[in-house]
Amino acid sequence: MAESTMLARRAVPSTDADPDAPMMVAEQLTLRFGGVVALSDVSLRIGRDELVALIGPNGAGKSSLLNVLSGFYRPSAGSVRFNGHDVTRMAVHRIAGAGLARTFQGTHLLPHMSVLDNILVGRYMHMKTGLAAAFAYYPFAHREEVEQRAVAEEILDFLELEHLRHHPVGTLGYGMRKRVDLGRALAMQPRMLLLDEPMAGMNSEEKEDLARFILDIRELHRIPVVLVEHDMGVVMDIADRVVVLNFGCKIADATPAAVQRDPAVIEAYLGGGA
Repeated sequence: MAESTMLARRAVPSTDADPDAPMMVAEQLTLRFGGVVALSDVSLRIGRDELVALIGPNGAGKSSLLNVLSGFYRPSAGSVRFNGHDVTRMAVHRIAGAGLARTFQGTHLLPHMSVLDNILVGRYMHMKTGLAAAFAYYPFAHREEVEQRAVAEEILDFLELEHLRHHPVGTLGYGMRKRVDLGRALAMQPRMLLLDEPMAGMNSEEKEDLARFILDIRELHRIPVVLVEHDMGVVMDIADRVVVLNFGCKIADATPAAVQRDPAVIEAYLGGGA
């Protein structure tokens, strides 16, 4: 696969923070919904070139943790620092503008729009042309549109979606829609990528393809990836480190091999006797 030179150049993390410091540091996060404790004293560090898998039983708090890290939930206690800056109370759009992109369990795509246009939605935060200027189609608006479409086309090529660029997303199979969802997140030029069950509902071939793209993103763009995934085969194959949650508590944080041998993880998630 050819390297996407424009995206590789634009996706390089900024130098406004210590290059040796973690990209993200979450300290003692607690999240309560009334009397329900979704997260309890969870701390997490993500390096600047690291692929971390987040696993645990259903209801363990994985999506809640991603929501706190990306600003969709405000923690009841604790803090989140991203690229050297405290983002604990920052608005979601400002965290996204700082370079944190995420996908959700559902694709939340625009089904009547084309694959290309859905990916262009991810470019919105980088566009400077206002609505009136876009309607008038001034020369500078045209130039910006050409530039943004060039980036979107690179993403289409990168994810091997170029043959579907003009297809309405609603006509695609679930696996391809998940790939488009990843493309839209990548279009944000993220400094870090959070993926919430990107392979849910996929068959084995689709999972292999998406795992390859995730590894390519990490290799070519040198950005950290946090992946929530239930397929332990995928997790053990691609993750540098595995963080395990159970009932909102972190019970393990180690290499895939070490997590597989951890008695607490075996009891809570992997199943005894394996």
